[in-house]
Amino acid sequence: MPNRSQKGTDHEGTRSFDQVLDAELEAIRALRKLRGEEQAPFQGETPVERAHDAGLFGLAFSGGGIRSATFNLGVLQALQERQMLRETIRACLRWGLL
Repeated sequence: MPNRSQKGTDHEGTRSFDQVLDAELEAIRALRKLRGEEQAPFQGETPVERAHDAGLFGLAFSGGGIRSATFNLGVLQALQERQMLRETIRACLRWGLL
């Protein structure tokens, strides 16, 4: 296990998962506030507990070809049509596209 500094980083300039999740939760809270939703701080002792309190979930899609990209887009569109995607934070790894 790597040694962590007091700030919770493995190396200078990197952040721990908890720090990244906390930052994302604050961004989501700010977005909700901009939409006029009354937003109290998310409850929980850890960032994961606070994400659960916020009603968040994560999706991961696999595949790098046009067929998988088309399927993945269809899944996202279906979720959006059912108003199941309030906020989205997208991240791509390797050759992914979203």
